[in-house]
Amino acid sequence: MDIKKVATETLEILSFLGEEYVNKLPKDLIDFIIDNADHENTLSIDPNIRIEENPNVSKDTRVFLTMLKLKYWTNSEEKKDILNILKENEKKHNNA
Repeated sequence: MDIKKVATETLEILSFLGEEYVNKLPKDLIDFIIDNADHENTLSIDPNIRIEENPNVSKDTRVFLTMLKLKYWTNSEEKKDILNILKENEKKHNNA
């Protein structure tokens, strides 16, 4: 996993999501993302394209954002749904 790339992409995506999402994250996690992001690199992430479909968002960043969503941005019912999807994806992957 390229931490610098994940941090850079995550920081860009957080800027699209806004304060409602950022404020739910612990300050030390935000600091970690900021400290590890490549501030010299400009990204071309289109906020109008779903993250899953955006070719400029790495798989590692999508995984990291899923973990953020599970831990900080969802209620218990949404967590169950996400965990079920992850279990199904794992089954498909293991059977492939």
